Amino acid sequence: MLTLYNAAHSTCSQKVHICLAEKGLAFEDIRLDLGKGKDHLKPDYHKIYPNGVVPTLIDDGNIIIDSSVICDYLDERYPTVRLTPDDLVARACMRA
Repeated sequence: MLTLYNAAHSTCSQKVHICLAEKGLAFEDIRLDLGKGKDHLKPDYHKIYPNGVVPTLIDDGNIIIDSSVICDYLDERYPTVRLTPDDLVARACMRA
């Protein structure tokens, strides 16, 4: 089961949400309050990712950080729906 720690107003979190939706992957959606709640600074989250940044993905016990790395990971780990073009130039444009 995939678990995504994220924040609603984080564009990086939204990017991973879009990737998961496009791939049709089910996941546990754990929303952190980065404002008043400061959930990203709490000890429970720091055990997962000490830098306290979102998003963070957990897949089968493996912790994956950074939205771009998470999206690349998901595309390689779950290749049924490919989001990365095969063409080198198109792939470079996508990454830009």
